Amino acid sequence: MHIMPWSFAHLYLFLRLNGFENISLHDINEPKPKRFYERLLGLPQALYCRHKRAKSLTEEERIFWSFAGSAQSIYGRRLVVSAETPNTAVNRTRA
Repeated sequence: MHIMPWSFAHLYLFLRLNGFENISLHDINEPKPKRFYERLLGLPQALYCRHKRAKSLTEEERIFWSFAGSAQSIYGRRLVVSAETPNTAVNRTRA
């Protein structure tokens, strides 16, 4: 079986299209960036995400760009993402 690496944007889109809400990226205790050149390679993405976050029109969009521009998303070796199904989110707001 082929292993396909997914970015945070891929995971976010996949989860949103399948009805999940409250998607968040969790930080993992690992060295970020591990090598010097990784900082240089990740800089354009960090700047782009910071610009897009500043221009966001909705809260959901701002949260997405915050997670996409985080050190874990740019430099992390693993992505740990959590999300809630719509039923879970509704039950949590009722409680």
